[in-house]
Amino acid sequence: NNLTHGLKYLLDTMVDMNLEVSDDNLQYIELIEEAQDIRDGQLFPEEYLEPLRRLWEDPSVQKCWERGNEAALPDKYVSYRASMLASTCIDFYVPIEQDIVHTRARTIGITETVFNLQEIEMLMVDVGGQKSERRKWIHCFQDVMSILFLVSLSGYHQMPYED
Repeated sequence: NNLTHGLKYLLDTMVDMNLEVSDDNLQYIELIEEAQDIRDGQLFPEEYLEPLRRLWEDPSVQKCWERGNEAALPDKYVSYRASMLASTCIDFYVPIEQDIVHTRARTIGITETVFNLQEIEMLMVDVGGQKSERRKWIHCFQDVMSILFLVSLSGYHQMPYED
């Protein structure tokens, strides 16, 4: 889903940047824009392989990607996934650590995880970072001893998704 969703977002952003996919690749846009989500355990459909590859290599798509800081384009996972495209379509594909690291899952709501650090039980609270989620944060700060903010270094110059 990261590939199709990321490419959909790139195609939408191209409109705002007055960029157009080359005529040779127009035929692939509808397939990507109407792509269904893939369920856990389901193979990545092989019929997406060529359209994704061709669209990713399109000069206007690449130009949009280079100007990604002007919009809230997805992190580098799209380019990583595009480089690994052929391997994700095989029936014996098993993700490696790098595949997992480059996968993005948008967080919404509040997720709590309990873990032990040496002999101390820790509660980690993951709060969604979008503006619409921030009003929920106040409920997470009662009896807090420390706060750790994690942000993507690759996003330091990007426009926020909400803007």
